[in-house]
Amino acid sequence: MSTIFKRWCKDAGLPGDCTTHGLRKASAIRHALNGATAPELMAWHGWKTIGEPQCYIEEANKIRLSDNAAAKMMLAEMRTNGEGQVSNRTWV
Repeated sequence: MSTIFKRWCKDAGLPGDCTTHGLRKASAIRHALNGATAPELMAWHGWKTIGEPQCYIEEANKIRLSDNAAAKMMLAEMRTNGEGQVSNRTWV
């Protein structure tokens, strides 16, 4: 299956590192980003132990934390005036 999938990816013009594992990983992270629980991931992907889905949930949490940090930085940029000075206004 892996060889056939790689050939399909190549024929479709996708990157050389396109793999069934990568596709499965992307699916698991996307599910976790949308709130899927470990048991739900286990059911969807056919895993029998909690360890595998937990890794993907942790990866999704890292992405969320990173996105939150980026949003805070963007908010801080919006609070600065034209001279690069942070305003005295408190934002909540």
